[in-house]
Amino acid sequence: MKGKIMKNKSVTQSLLTGLFAALVLAASNSIVRAVDCPDGATTWTNAMGGSWFDPNNWDNGVSGDNTCAFIDDGGVATVDSGHAATAQAQRLYLGYSQGDSGSVVVDGADLDVEYYYPYPDCYGPIYVGNHGRGTLTIDNGRTVYARYVYIAAAANQTGRNSNGTVTVEGGASLLVNPGECSLAGGAQICIGCDANGNDGGTAVLNIKDATVEVDNLAAEGVLPPGVTVGPSGTLKGNSVLTLTGTTSLSQTASVLGTLAPSGTLTIKGNLDLTANDTSNSANTICHVTPTANDSVEVSDATGGGQVTLGGRITVIMSGSFTQGSRFTLVHAAGGRNHTRFRFYSIISLSGSSGSCITPTITYDDYNVYLSLESCASVGGAEDP
Repeated sequence: MKGKIMKNKSVTQSLLTGLFAALVLAASNSIVRAVDCPDGATTWTNAMGGSWFDPNNWDNGVSGDNTCAFIDDGGVATVDSGHAATAQAQRLYLGYSQGDSGSVVVDGADLDVEYYYPYPDCYGPIYVGNHGRGTLTIDNGRTVYARYVYIAAAANQTGRNSNGTVTVEGGASLLVNPGECSLAGGAQICIGCDANGNDGGTAVLNIKDATVEVDNLAAEGVLPPGVTVGPSGTLKGNSVLTLTGTTSLSQTASVLGTLAPSGTLTIKGNLDLTANDTSNSANTICHVTPTANDSVEVSDATGGGQVTLGGRITVIMSGSFTQGSRFTLVHAAGGRNHTRFRFYSIISLSGSSGSCITPTITYDDYNVYLSLESCASVGGAEDP
């Protein structure tokens, strides 16, 4: 009997301990939310998904420019058509705490993440998978405005890390800038990292037939890179990423994770694949066929155009190739400053026709190529 009593007591203690931990976590989250959102917050309550504009889907009404919006219950809020107003939030959190998840689909109206103090039209932050999991999809020509976008910001000390995905497609736009709050602090997208550049969770920004623009135009303060990709982050797509700023760094996409064009990914600004990182963690992945290839085009349209190469380039070949073919993998309008990839890997998924061919990575002042050379000529490609 004693054993049975002790067992029941242990179960009861475990339940009480778990309940106490849950209450502490809830209280902690409430305190943090109160600090982050002094003007109030509203939390999504429709786990089945529904319209952003329906007040019945929120516990404190539809969010506005003085309200933080939290979607944590696994639900999907759709910024749909048929409403005169643009969707608004002072801050937007998708998957605020570990174990939380939430999604937003913007495909019928625009979404402004902004507030009106201390200046009118100051844009605010979006957290996609803060400690939990989150997705943001912008489609159908719609636009999302924000000052900061943090995708999978936190590397949790225990348990599963954060996970976030932002997809901009179908002619849509993600416009990141301070708005009227341009005196200090700039604007930034962090993919798998937080505001201080600390490593976060697993994160993806995918730009498909769309536009992403970061205007880092603060007049004061130390400006961050316009885009930072942490070691577990991925920047991918076939469209245009525009980076403007008052310094070279603020015009830069700094990549320590994966850069994966699908077609031609154009970066109007600078590209840094090292960020003074001695681990060479950046990995640029390009697929090549006999008639097409992935590539990164770094343009000087906004005053940049500089590329600093580093890390690894991985080329995946498929199809039947011929000797003498050459494919441009990276073009830097402002030059690559005699930098090279530290490593390269070439994976062939099928054979090639003709005589003996060896694929290799070659360079000139402005380009990185995949060159298909005869076996006898390999080894002659050096920096100019």
